[in-house]
Amino acid sequence: GREGYGVGDVADVLAADAALAATVLAAANSALLGASSPITSLSRAVNRLGARTVGSIAVASGVGAVSVNTGVLQDVKFRVWRRSMTCALACQKLGAARGLVPEDAFLAGLLFGFGRSIAVASLEQLLKTHQPPRPLSVSEWLNIAEQQRAALGRAVATSWQLPQPISDAITGSAGKDTSSLNLLVLHADTVAGDLDAGRMPQAQTPTEIRLLDELIAGLPAALEAVAPPAPLPTTRPSPPSPMLAKPAH
Repeated sequence: GREGYGVGDVADVLAADAALAATVLAAANSALLGASSPITSLSRAVNRLGARTVGSIAVASGVGAVSVNTGVLQDVKFRVWRRSMTCALACQKLGAARGLVPEDAFLAGLLFGFGRSIAVASLEQLLKTHQPPRPLSVSEWLNIAEQQRAALGRAVATSWQLPQPISDAITGSAGKDTSSLNLLVLHADTVAGDLDAGRMPQAQTPTEIRLLDELIAGLPAALEAVAPPAPLPTTRPSPPSPMLAKPAH
């Protein structure tokens, strides 16, 4: 929040959190967020990524840790997290070509889907006292969460006192007064939804064809770099969730 900080100050903050430091180093060495030459020091990682990008990665890491944890709908929560991160990375990749600040675009794209994460977590709480008449598929649970995304995203934006442009981008829909950031987030979420469903996303301009190719090529490594830590292994595999229908394929 203060001005006048340097690379060393940011690196010192990272050094106090081993998990976040590892995430930033992994991100700095991923092709999508960093470059080809290896980085092993936090100060060089901050230099490569920039302090604002490191801040966005910190938010992404925190959101992931909260969003993807154990529970009867863990598979659903992972799908929601993966789509949010893909949307954020797509915003970052496509934002500069639209004259937008990549770090702001990344944060707006990340938080656009956070309402889904809250919805799924709330559904897990409801399942402790209310049971569905039958197990629902991942897609059915995702559809329920989507119905609550905008309202819960608006609540997050208000509670966290987010800047108005980002708040508008994560809660709004397309209209005649829609901002460039809002339009980018809506497009990036469609791109993320297509990739999640195994479809090739459609570019809106000739320039985006190359950018989407670069996004898709670097996406697996970038997602792995910022993925929340896996739960500790147990002596036996977890039983299938009684709330999830068996996948058709």
